[in-house]
Parts: sequence; C-alpha cells; structure tokens
Amino acid sequence: MSSFTLFLSFLVVFLSSAIQLHGRPVKTLTTAELLTNAQLAQQLNAAFQSLSSGDSCTSGEVACINGEAAECSGTKWKTAACIATQACFAVPSVTKANDAVLRCTSQRSAESIIAASGASGGLTGSNSTSTSTSSNSTSTASSSAISTSSSASASSSVVSASSTSTSSFSTLTMPRIQQVQARVLL
Repeated sequence: MSSFTLFLSFLVVFLSSAIQLHGRPVKTLTTAELLTNAQLAQQLNAAFQSLSSGDSCTSGEVACINGEAAECSGTKWKTAACIATQACFAVPSVTKANDAVLRCTSQRSAESIIAASGASGGLTGSNSTSTSTSSNSTSTASSSAISTSSSASASSSVVSASSTSTSSFSTLTMPRIQQVQARVLL
C-alpha cells in the first residue's frame, strides 16, 4: 500500500470520527424550562446573599459568597476570587432543565442572562442586586422555592450540594434537591 493511500485511509477514519463526535444533536430547552432555570438561579442568588465565609457548612456544598466561588471542606467554606471585573453568580443553564450554573461573570452579564431567560426581578427576583448581606437562616435550593428556617443552636446559611470534582471549583454539582444541579465555572 502506498503512503498516499495509507494517508487517505487515515484521513477518512479521522474525519468520520470527528463528524461523529461533533455531530450529536443538542437538546433545546423550552421557554418554560428556561424560565424555571432563571427562577432557580434567582433563588440561589437570593440564598447566597445571606451566606458569609464564617458560616458553618457541610462538606461538598457549593455557593457564591460575597462574590467569590465557595466550596465547603469539612465544616468551613473555602473561597476563590473571580478575576477583578467579575463576581460569582448563579445563572440559568441553557442546556439542561432544572439547572443553574454558578459562574464568575459580570453582574451586568448575569442580569442579562436571567432576563433573557424570561425571569423578571433581576439577580434575586426582587430587583435587589446586593451580594453581601447576612442573616441567621438555613436555605435549601429546590426547583420551586428556597425554603428558609431559623436555627436556634447555630446561625448558618447553606445551599445543599455535593461535589463531583477533585479539582477546586472547576465542576461542582448540586444534585440532592429535586435533581437540581449547579456547577461552579471559573
């Protein structure tokens, strides 16, 4: 077999593999699914406002705390700053239903993504864009609401989550509550 024929055979196999890898259809979300994702992102952003890095947490939980991506290790939050012009926000996923993504982005971009997904009320659903307040509540994310309750023994605010990544903040998921997932993307 000539080297040219061998090269052509290799090229055909390579191109057919590349076409198969990149030719997969991508699920398109309905308008209702996008709106649900945006509302979930708003609920997460509202819950994150009550978090502080000194709050206790459960290992594997993820959040945005004072504009920084945070992951709980043991019972302590470990935060990672976004680049100077960005902060950590929950934004709606555009590829998966009942999904929100934690991302370092500008506030303006996060607000635009939420608005484009059909939700009103800004980052938190109440036209409030502050990212640093404190309260004594425990918040749990779900696709329908954030439930808030007071704890008599300790003041903490957490969003239930579990980590599926060994690298810090690269891909963290939150699958425990009604199959809702959030990933931290820096």
